[in-house]
Formats: sequence, C-alpha cells, structure tokens
Amino acid sequence: LTCTTKVMSSATNAFSSTSGQGCPLVSIAGNKTVVWDKTENSPVIGAAVISSKGIILGTTDADGAISVDARDYPLSLRSMGFEPLSVSNPADTIVMIPASYQLGEVVVTPEGRPITRILTYAREYCTSASPSDTLQLYSEGMFEYFLCEGKVKGYKKSDAKAKLRALRRFGRMANSAGLDSIMRPDGSGEVTYLTFLTAGVSLPEEETAEAPAMAAGETTDTIRGKYYPKLIYRKSGNLFTVERDALADEKDHKMSPWFFKLLGLTMDIENATIKTAYNVSASGKYGLHDYVYSTCNLHILSKGKLMKKLLRTNGNINVDSYIEQYPVEIEYLTVDEYKELRKAEDDETLPITVPNFTQPLASPIQSLVDRIERELPRRDV
Repeated sequence: LTCTTKVMSSATNAFSSTSGQGCPLVSIAGNKTVVWDKTENSPVIGAAVISSKGIILGTTDADGAISVDARDYPLSLRSMGFEPLSVSNPADTIVMIPASYQLGEVVVTPEGRPITRILTYAREYCTSASPSDTLQLYSEGMFEYFLCEGKVKGYKKSDAKAKLRALRRFGRMANSAGLDSIMRPDGSGEVTYLTFLTAGVSLPEEETAEAPAMAAGETTDTIRGKYYPKLIYRKSGNLFTVERDALADEKDHKMSPWFFKLLGLTMDIENATIKTAYNVSASGKYGLHDYVYSTCNLHILSKGKLMKKLLRTNGNINVDSYIEQYPVEIEYLTVDEYKELRKAEDDETLPITVPNFTQPLASPIQSLVDRIERELPRRDV
C-alpha cells in the first residue's frame, strides 16, 4: 500500500473576440495608498495589488505604499500571511488582517519508503503591459516532485525539480483602440514566453529554522544581503513566514540574464521575491509537513524584440507575475512504486485539484475565467 497524507486554441493572435468598448487598462498616474498590518501596526511590504480589470498594478514598497488611480478600484490585494482583501472605494490607508491556516497531522516517514512524492497546486496572475496594450494571463496547474534523502539506487536527482502534470490557461488582450478579446492558450507557442508559472514554483528547503532573535521572543528578524534585506523572518498567529529577495546582492536591485538576450527576450528583472509560510512549530524548525503555501512575485522590464512583437508595440513592456503554490498530497514510496509512477506519467493527465484551504481567486480574475468558460467552452468537456 502507498502511504498517503491529504493536505486538504493557442497562439496569442488566435482570439475569440467580443469586441467591446475601448478600455485603456494601465493607470498612468495615481495617488499614494498605504497598506497597513492591523495586528503589528506596521506597513505591509510586497503586497500584490490588482485592479478592477485584473491588471497587476504592482507591489507595495518598503513603506507599504503604492500609486493607485481612482479608476483602478475596486482593488484586490494579496500578501503572504494575510487574508485576501477587496477594496471598493479609494482610500489613503488600507488595512490587511493576518491569516490563520491549519493543515493535517504530521506523518512520520514509513521505514522502507525512502522517496517522498509531493503534489502541489499552483496558479499565476500575469500582466504584460505597454502604454496602450495589455495582455492578461491566468494559469493554474498541478506540479509533481520526488524527493529523496541520501543515495538510493534507481532515484534520479532531476526528479526533485517541479514537473508540470496538468495545465489550464485563460487570456485576455485589450488596448485603448477598442480591442477586448479572450483566448484559451495551450502549453505551447509564443505565449509561453509571457508566463513564469513553471519557472516560479519550487518547494521550500527540506528544513528551515527560525532566526536566532526569535528564540529571545522577537516576532520578526531581518538578515541583510550585500545591498538590501535578503531574508525576513516573521511570526504572526500560527504562521511563520520567510521572505527571500533574490536581488538583495545586486547593487541596483536589478538583474539582466544573458540567456534571455539569446532568445530575443532582453529583460531587466527588477523584483524577484519568494515567500514561504509554515504552521508555527514549537521546535522552531520547519519542514514539508509544516508547509502551508508559498508565493513568488516578479516584476520585469522587457526590452526584447519578441515581446514587442507579441504585444505589437515599439515601447518597453512591464511584466508582473504573482504565483501561489499550495501542497495537495504527500506520499511515501518504495523505489518500485516510484519507478512505476514515473513510467505512467507520460500516459496520464492529472486532474487539477484545488485544496480547500486555497485563498479565494481574486474577483476580477474569477470574472475573466467565468467569461471564458461561458464564451469559449472547452471541447474536451
């Protein structure tokens, strides 16, 4: 028996369109709004802010501030460790409430089952915007990992990386000239250059410990990188969170990977933040069985020819991606069971399973999904 723990048309120009009224989706200017933590009475840093059209407007800065135009309301806000929030009317200050999560019981690895299979559900909100055109993509999928401690004959280390086992995508193209078209992109084609779901998911480290200051009763602690804070630890209620800034050692907080240039995808990565949440452990140490969910926040300035071609613009393109990942199932396997599962992967498509503790979908994204399901029903259903 397998021991299981339950943790409760494709091209961008292939649109099925409902041409509507012109709708410039990107705010050019706005007023400063500050997002505040109700419990800690401190700014919420790195909260993703989504407009009424489903466009990612950006993330809050070190002061919890972001510029928002009145026409962007109602807003949807999402931040690791806080309840999702919808704000109907313009406000100078928005208050977020810390979230509380509870998962299943801890399961000890059975003897003779050295390989751990983790199945996760992940989703991405992604916006690519030029001054006049905006492409929205919402993606969700199932990812599979096989982990193994030590050396086990027959195990392949490459299986520790995320493997995509199921995928659904929903898209919308809109611009100030009146185009308002929807689509169902598949997992191939040029549109894949505009999403970062598969690149932005990963499991937390096998074991993470609280910062030393927390042993003395502190609820937060920060470890600096070369130029910016690199790790921020926070304990609130029954959640322990770790925030990692991948650009903390970059002088201008910017990275321009050379391999993107080879693909015509010249990009300046200006934000790359990964946050992981765990259920608070009395031991102060955290592993996969304490893992609640994780997020990845990216902001990229794209200067490459391919992206400009896809959005039909000569200007640079701002790309924002917000990814959430939740554990669905953990299994302990024998080597033989592991090999059998790997053989069956090519012939089996996993169902997309949304855990019951997943945060609600942002309202404008849910509206986009409902519209596409209604106007572009799947042929395989």
